[in-house]
Amino acid sequence: MSFVTDYADQFGVPVNAVKLLLTVYLGYIFGTIHRRFLFAKDPRIQNAFFTAIGALLIHWLYGNGIIHSAICITTQWLLFKIVGTGALCVGVSFAFQLTYLTLGYVSSATQDYDVNWTMAHCILTLRLIGLCWDIYDGHRDEKGVSAEQKTLLINDIPGLLEMFGFCYYYGGFNVGPQFPIRRFRQMVSGELSDNPGKRPRSVVPAFRRCLSGTFVLVLQLICDAAMPQSTLLEPGFLDSGFLNIAGVVCLRGHILLSQYVAIWMINEGVCILSGLGYYKQDGKNKWDAVRNVKLRKYIFCNSFQHLIEAFNINTNQWVARYVFKRLRFLGNRKVSHITTLMFLALWHGYHEGYFTCFAYEFLVMTVERPLREELGKTKLVQSIFSSKSTSWIGHLCGFVYVRLLFGYCLLDFSLRKWRLYAPIYMKMFYYGHLFYIVMWLLLQVRYAMKSSQKLEKKVE
Repeated sequence: MSFVTDYADQFGVPVNAVKLLLTVYLGYIFGTIHRRFLFAKDPRIQNAFFTAIGALLIHWLYGNGIIHSAICITTQWLLFKIVGTGALCVGVSFAFQLTYLTLGYVSSATQDYDVNWTMAHCILTLRLIGLCWDIYDGHRDEKGVSAEQKTLLINDIPGLLEMFGFCYYYGGFNVGPQFPIRRFRQMVSGELSDNPGKRPRSVVPAFRRCLSGTFVLVLQLICDAAMPQSTLLEPGFLDSGFLNIAGVVCLRGHILLSQYVAIWMINEGVCILSGLGYYKQDGKNKWDAVRNVKLRKYIFCNSFQHLIEAFNINTNQWVARYVFKRLRFLGNRKVSHITTLMFLALWHGYHEGYFTCFAYEFLVMTVERPLREELGKTKLVQSIFSSKSTSWIGHLCGFVYVRLLFGYCLLDFSLRKWRLYAPIYMKMFYYGHLFYIVMWLLLQVRYAMKSSQKLEKKVE
C-alpha cells in the first residue's frame, strides 16, 4: 500500500504508526458489518468473525509478530485446562504473561519509539491476566469475593475460539480499551442495546465520538509538526534558558498526551457501534461504558488526581481492580500503591524513564491530597471557595498548577532514556521534584506541630 508509505513520509512518522491509525478507522467498517449482519447471532460465528478480522489486522500491522499473541492466548487456555482455576493458575499466568511481554520489549527494542507487535501485546497481557482473575473469582468461595468482583466473575472456562474472539476483537486488540469477558459476552448475546431484541441505535453516538477524536487528532498533528519531540534533543536547546526549556517541556507534555486522547476517542466509537459501550443508568441510555478519557475533565482538571481520573480510565480501573486491591494482604496502602505503579512501569517497558516517571507519580499523589486538605482548612482558601464570585480563583490556581507541571512529569516517560532526559531536568533545576519534596517536608512539620499541640492540651 504505497499511499500509506507516502503519507508516512509526508508527515515524518513511521509507516506502522499510519497503519495503526488506519486499523482503528477500519474498525468502523467491520463494526458496521457486525451490527448489520451478525448482531445477536450464534456466538461461534461472531467469535470466528472477530478472530479472523483481528488476525488479518494484526498480520497486516506486525507480520509474523502475530505468532506471539497466538502463543500467549493458546498457552493461557491450556493453563486453565491443565493447572486449573485456582491461585496457582493466577500466579503462573501472571508471571508467564508479564515475562513474555518484557522479553518482547527487550528483544525488539530500538532507539526510537517502537510501533511493533509489543504495542498490541501489552493490551493482550492485561486482558489475559484480568480474565484469569475473573475465572479465579468465579471458582472460589463466594464469601471471599467482593461485590465488585461478583459483577465481573465467570463460572466457566471459555473455549479456545471465544478466547481468540475476546482477545482479537477489532475494537480493543490494539489500543484498548480494557473490558472484562462478561461485558464482551453481553455484547455477543445482544444484551447491550438500547433497543431490546434489536440492533442498538449506536450509529450517531459512535460517529459523534469518532468526529471528536478526529478533531483532537488534527490539532495534535498540527501542534506536533510545529513542535516535534526532536525539539527537546536539538543542539542548543539546553542552552536556550530556563523559561524556554520549561515552556517547551510543558507544551510537549500536552502534545504527547493528546495523541493518546485522540486515538482512544476514535477507537471508542468502534466499541460504541458494536454496543460494547452501552449501559443504562437511572433510566437513561449511555454509551460511555468503555470510555478511556473524559475530555472535558481532562482539559479543565485542576489537580493531578482529577487528571488520573480523566485519562486512561480503563487501564487505571484495571490496575486498581487486579493489582492494587489484590495487594491488601500487604497491610500497607503505600506499599500497595508503589508496587502497583512499578507494575505499570514494567508493563510499559523496561526503559528507566518509565520507572522514574511512575516513581514521581507516587511522590505527587503522596503529597497532593494531604496538601489540598491542609490548604482547604485555611481561612483564606475557605473564604475564596465559599463565594461564587471568587471560587473561580481557586479553580484557576489549580488549573495553572497542573499546567506548569504537566509536561515536566512526562519528560522521562516520553524520552525514556536517562541520558536524554536527565540533562533537561538538570537545566530546569528539578523544580518539579523540589516542589513536592519541599511540600512534603512542610506537611511533616505541620503534622508535628499538630501532634505537639494535642499533647500539650492533654497535659493541661
